[in-house]
Amino acid sequence: MLRKALTVLLTAAMLLTLAGGLASAQLSDIAGNPHREAIESMVELGVLLGRGDGRFWPLDNLTRAEAAKVAGYLHGFSPADADAARGWAPAFSDVYVGMGDHEWAVGWINLIAREGIILGYGDGKYHPGAGLQMAQWVTILIRILGREVPGMAWPGDYNQLAHALGLTAGIPYTSSALVNRGEMARFSATAVYDVERVDGTLILETLLAMRDGDDPGTEPPPGQPIFVTIEQSHKLVAAGGGRQVSIVVSVVDETGAPVEEVMVSLHANSGQTNRSAQVSTNFLETDAAGRASFTYTTVAADDGRQVEMLVNVGSDDHSVERRLVLMAANQAAEVVGTVVDPHTGAPLAGAEVMFWLAAQERSVGRVFTDAQGRYEAFVPTGSYDVVFELAHRDMIVGDFTVHGSTYTLNYNKGVLRGVATGLAPGSSIMAIGPGFKSTGRDNWTLVGEVAANGSFVIYLRPGTYQLFVMGRSNPFRTGVVVETGKVTDIGTVKP
Repeated sequence: MLRKALTVLLTAAMLLTLAGGLASAQLSDIAGNPHREAIESMVELGVLLGRGDGRFWPLDNLTRAEAAKVAGYLHGFSPADADAARGWAPAFSDVYVGMGDHEWAVGWINLIAREGIILGYGDGKYHPGAGLQMAQWVTILIRILGREVPGMAWPGDYNQLAHALGLTAGIPYTSSALVNRGEMARFSATAVYDVERVDGTLILETLLAMRDGDDPGTEPPPGQPIFVTIEQSHKLVAAGGGRQVSIVVSVVDETGAPVEEVMVSLHANSGQTNRSAQVSTNFLETDAAGRASFTYTTVAADDGRQVEMLVNVGSDDHSVERRLVLMAANQAAEVVGTVVDPHTGAPLAGAEVMFWLAAQERSVGRVFTDAQGRYEAFVPTGSYDVVFELAHRDMIVGDFTVHGSTYTLNYNKGVLRGVATGLAPGSSIMAIGPGFKSTGRDNWTLVGEVAANGSFVIYLRPGTYQLFVMGRSNPFRTGVVVETGKVTDIGTVKP
């Protein structure tokens, strides 16, 4: 009873602190977000931060690098702990000091890997820039709460436990959907305030102790809001190598005054090849005018491949991350578009768009949609599979062969949906049509994951399909017809 009374008092104190509106004053893009209160709570506790430009970017997908830091804080680690862990032997082959992209997260990743909170992909890599499914994020929270038990099946048992603990409250939960930063804040706030750890305590008590200095050195520095603009001299240069592109990063404070001595890093990749050596310098502090200037010099091996440059501005705790793209080709197509939610029509931020050469089994480049769902890319003229990485993966085949033309990509899929009874959330329904090849482009959206309410959705090319439960050899429904632009609803079924 004494412990519960203490928890109530701590929570009340926290709510009084938030009444001052500190977090909302610092973040300009959360006013209309349904998870605003959770974002403010987590910012006030020091668990979450914006990206240094006065915004939180709540619709951006949570990256695995960001997840490591949030998980580390919730588990009770401090920035000092993360700094010390930077020097450890790398836990994954793609996470190390000097890695470039997401290097700020090296210490946090090493910490949570040691604790078994977030695991790698099984190939020895962590993939820090990848997103996380909702099921993966609630699994992380379940581990931090000490609620994981041996023998749990993923994702079904974790989905069921998350619902039972109330972790999914206030979230339209779809196990396989990528979690965005706003949803992550809501999941995390529920775990912090409402779910007891196995020892009967709350994560909130640990965070308040850290914030109030009971654990010296764990309170993150207050930092300074920064606003970043980037000028890139060229997005398209001639092939052959030796072409220089200038990148100028400007940093100002909230009054518009230049900010001096802010660390700016710039690293580059061409496909799977690190091109950071082609940058004039990878680390540079802003000068008295708040500017840091870099150059990238192309090499012949860049020809026909998109060069992706990652700019990171600020410290580990107050940083702004931007992606730039460059194409070296004598003739290229500029591809622009907007990605929207097919059900609501709302713009989708943080969706990955990749241009894939199927015959060569390689990508020529990728871009990400902005807050308005827009993307822009340069590719050599030719035919590509355009891959959209959303909550599900899908391909649209584009043929960009005529220089100077504008293209419209036709989406010829139909939608298959239904409700399956007797299956655990996270189970998968698979649709197999005639001529199916496991390595073909038709194998990108043949699986739909069963949600908590039993519903599933699969995006399919027109045709006739058999439906299976993944792991079972016999179909439970045959002769299901899917047509372009139409929804085939098979209703409630018992596989």
